[in-house]
Amino acid sequence: MKKILALFAAVVLFSGCATVNTLDKTRASHPERAVSFTFDYPYFSVYAAVKKACKDLKLVVYSEDQKKSKVYAHSHLRWVPLILTQGTFGFGEKVGIYLKPLGEDKTKVEVVLQKANLLDIGYADWRKRLKKAIEDNL
Repeated sequence: MKKILALFAAVVLFSGCATVNTLDKTRASHPERAVSFTFDYPYFSVYAAVKKACKDLKLVVYSEDQKKSKVYAHSHLRWVPLILTQGTFGFGEKVGIYLKPLGEDKTKVEVVLQKANLLDIGYADWRKRLKKAIEDNL
């Protein structure tokens, strides 16, 4: 029982909060964590595809603002798959998705990745997965 409580305390201690401004700060200060894609579809179609892509990938959308063209999501931290697969299922990353219309039939999507906890155990790269899922939904 003591081991379980110690593990729980460690998780709480090292977990980061999934706040919007940390993703915005990461976007500004770590451009290497961002990848941009352009889709030949109107803004509202791409926005809907982004939301569906998050759902398909089981990313939890915790904040969105269609007027500001932003979607914020996070992955689940899964302990057993984490140990067995070294990142196939995610380490609890936060993902910021920023959209920008580039005309009537073109939309730019920028995906920013941020680690959601202080444990230095790696990242699952949601950027390429999101691109593929968005393409599949368009």
